[in-house]
Parts: sequence; C-alpha cells; structure tokens
Amino acid sequence: MTDQKERKMGLEEIIAEIKKGLTIDNDKNIEYLQEQMEKYAKSEYREEIYRECSKMIYDMLPKEETEEFQKAVENDLKSIYQKLGEANTLAIDGKYEEALKITTPLSNIADKIPFFKDDKRTEYYSFTELFEEILYKQIHKPEREVKRADFPFADIYYVHAKVLHGLNKFEEEENVLGKARKWNPVSSRIVVQYLENLKARGGLDDLYLIAKDVLMYTFRKKDLAAEYRNLGYYFFETKKYKEAVVAYVLSLRYDNDSDEAISELYYINQESGISAEQISEEDIIEVARNNDFAPGVSQKILQLAYGIGMQSADNNQKIAAKYFLSIVDGYVDDEDVKKKLKELEEK
Repeated sequence: MTDQKERKMGLEEIIAEIKKGLTIDNDKNIEYLQEQMEKYAKSEYREEIYRECSKMIYDMLPKEETEEFQKAVENDLKSIYQKLGEANTLAIDGKYEEALKITTPLSNIADKIPFFKDDKRTEYYSFTELFEEILYKQIHKPEREVKRADFPFADIYYVHAKVLHGLNKFEEEENVLGKARKWNPVSSRIVVQYLENLKARGGLDDLYLIAKDVLMYTFRKKDLAAEYRNLGYYFFETKKYKEAVVAYVLSLRYDNDSDEAISELYYINQESGISAEQISEEDIIEVARNNDFAPGVSQKILQLAYGIGMQSADNNQKIAAKYFLSIVDGYVDDEDVKKKLKELEEK
C-alpha cells in the first residue's frame, strides 16, 4: 500500500508528508527522520530524501555538537591538504613510491565517501578555484543546481594521478584522471595531466583535439604554456614543423623559462631549418586559424573576469574583486585594472 502511494507522490509531496510527522521534541524528531530514511531506502528519490532528512537532522542538533562537527571537518581537510602537499613534494623529487603510500589511502577514502551524489535536482563538483565554477556554468549551462562538494575529490585524484604517471602506471592513471575530470570538468591542470597520459599511451589524435578544446577555458599561464607545448608535440610528431614552432613560441609567451619548449625549438630547427625568429605574428594567426585553436588566452574569459572583478569591487567584495582582476592583470596592461587593484590594496 505504501509503495503504491509513494509511486503516485512526487519528491516535494514526499518531503511535505515527512515534515507533517515532526513534533516540538527534537530527540524524537531525529529518531523519526532516521526511520523515514530507512522507509524510503528503495525509493527512486532515496538520495534526495536522504539529503533532506540529513539536513533537517543537522539543523536539530545542539549548537555545540554542530560546532564540534564543523571543527572536525575543518581539521580533517587541513590534514588532507597537508598530505597532498607532502605527496606532491615527494613526486617533484622523484620519490614516487613514497608519494604513492600517501595518495593511495586518500584516493580510497574519496572513492568510499557516500555523500555529494548527483540527483535529479543537484549536481556536485569539486572545483579548486572560484572561476572554475563560473566557467562551468557558462560553458555547460547545467539545468540542475550546481553545488560544491565540501571535500577535495578532484585535488586528491589529480595528485594521485601524477604519482601514478611517475611510476609509469598509465592505465591506472587514466582511470584516476577520469574520476578527477568528473569532479572538476573545467580544471585545465587536470586536463594537462591527461594530455601527458595520452602522450605516454600514444593517443595523438585525442591529444590534439583535447589540447585545442581546453584552451577555451584555461586562465592560468602555467597551464596555457603546457597546452601549447602539447600542441607542439603533436605537430612535431606529425611532421608539421612550422606549426610545431608556432605552438612552442606561444608556449614561451606564458612560460619563458620552459626548458622543454626551448630544447624542442632547437631540435626542430636542427631537423627542419625553421627557427622561432622566423615566425611572425601573421604566421601565428594563420597557423592558429588553419588548425582551429586560439592563439592566446581566450578574450571571453578575460572579459568575464574583468566584468565580475569590477562588479565585485563596486559591491565592496574586496577578495573576489582582487581575485578576478588579478587574472586580467596577468595578461593585459590596462590602467583601469591596475588603478582598481591599487585602490583595493589601500582599502
């Protein structure tokens, strides 16, 4: 009988029905809500019902308990980021086996966390930066509400993937990067790592398409430089030497200390006779147009960051304004931006 009634009821009606059973006694309410979660465990709306009931239970807990819970979560997150930093340092030093002992348990924890599951109304992501969330909404225009998971899934999987790459465990790395990209679909650094994985596995065609695509939403110079280096790698491997030189020249505009780009340009010059000095701005624009990739940071991204930054400044949101305007200032020599950043520093 209950099942037939439930099938006729939508999610909102089920939640309303549950709320009717609440009383002024929070201890009894918590017990009642736990029973409701059990009751609807097989419902098609079980995740949404579980989330709503959990939120109601949390709101009913005494203040000291919720504060204790929040403190525990914050301490756990600090510990996780400390471990990720340690693993990253070990990986940079080439101590991949030691790093793996840190990242494997963290990855296993991330796999088992039962919260932050997408449902019919909500989708969860683990964005590393604020601008990533905005870009995701701009590019993908999701119909469901986008929420940030209060756990660094993407960061954990990213560092774990880097460690696996260093150990030449490329298939395992690919699987982990799939999880990282699910949690943060607009992270250019995750995509850059995926491009390295494709290179290792010989996926040239995919590398070319993805390296071009990611340029649309990359706003950090280090990642832009890496993406152009990957395009340079593709062009060199397919013996398109002029195109390769253009890609490496673009890379050096965003990371002029890249030994990889400098050495590759030298090697291409030895192989083909084409040097970076021979490449003009017209060559760059022509190669980019013919191969359908952006010859620099996306102007749409800079316009968006500028608009949000200026609006944040007008609303006296100092931290947000500095964050977005600093992104613009990294690429454009604009007096208005510099003036606004100076004003924000003085406030």
